[in-house]
Amino acid sequence: MFNISYSKLSKLADSPRACYEYLTIDIKPTKEMLFGSLVDCILTTPEKISEVFHISDVPLPSKGIANIIDTLAQQNNDIASLDSIEDLDIFSIARMQDYYNNRGRDTIVAEVRAKGGDYFNDIINGLGKYIVSADDLLSANKVVEVLRTHPMSSVFLNSGVILYQHKLKFEDKIDDNTVTYNGIPDIIRITENQLQIIDLKTVNYNATDFARSLYKYKYYLQPPMYIDLVNKGFSFDKKLEVVFIFLVIGVQELLPIPYFVPEKSIEAGRSGWNQIKGSRQLSREFIWHSENNLWDYPYEIYRDRCATILIGNKDVE
Repeated sequence: MFNISYSKLSKLADSPRACYEYLTIDIKPTKEMLFGSLVDCILTTPEKISEVFHISDVPLPSKGIANIIDTLAQQNNDIASLDSIEDLDIFSIARMQDYYNNRGRDTIVAEVRAKGGDYFNDIINGLGKYIVSADDLLSANKVVEVLRTHPMSSVFLNSGVILYQHKLKFEDKIDDNTVTYNGIPDIIRITENQLQIIDLKTVNYNATDFARSLYKYKYYLQPPMYIDLVNKGFSFDKKLEVVFIFLVIGVQELLPIPYFVPEKSIEAGRSGWNQIKGSRQLSREFIWHSENNLWDYPYEIYRDRCATILIGNKDVE
């Protein structure tokens, strides 16, 4: 039995090694990812904010000190204060991270304690949760308010039957393998004529430039996978037209844009095009990599024992 999701296939589309790391390493989300998750939570499941996020009023120290404190908190999560950690332990982490390596131990330790003590205490208080600042919470609330009131987005949030964060799954057969597909659409909206699958994207650029993220983050895989999840794992009136919408908002301009994904683009994401792999091929390759535990190269390099590059109209091996 193999469990497949958009996140796994998007990482595999980046590289098998990226997929393996996603499966085996607890990768810390970026600040942008955290902010997007905060907006999603406020909009779709506000009752879970305190469960998922720790809102911090403590100013973030410099990146160097923050990295030291993060490591110390991971290694000493049963200690309530930085004062309880030995100087040698602090200095060892600082040296390991090459933090001002040319300075003496006492100077480095004193600086970490002075500038990182409150941050350490705050991390300990927020263990098991994502830590975001009070300013981030304020900004996220502004984004959600715009989404709920702007004429370009409000219709998707204020009318029809709306389900937020509804877990979906279905079983399928790929060759001789049983596969379970999993996914949680941000929003399922049912109107008189349509079932709309809506995925919220919060971006740090103008929403009119969303196409550049479509390829970078492999978002083209989402529409076919989520539509299959709804068609095969959700009970609804089959007379309804099933459509996929990216609801995109830039956090600077605060101008939302709904992007409807046409059927031919959905099929392209499913079947692939040119040299871009679709969800079907990536699902097969995910199974192959998992069964063989080989993650250094893409499947076709293992298969052919070489790589092919296109120059003009010719293949060069």
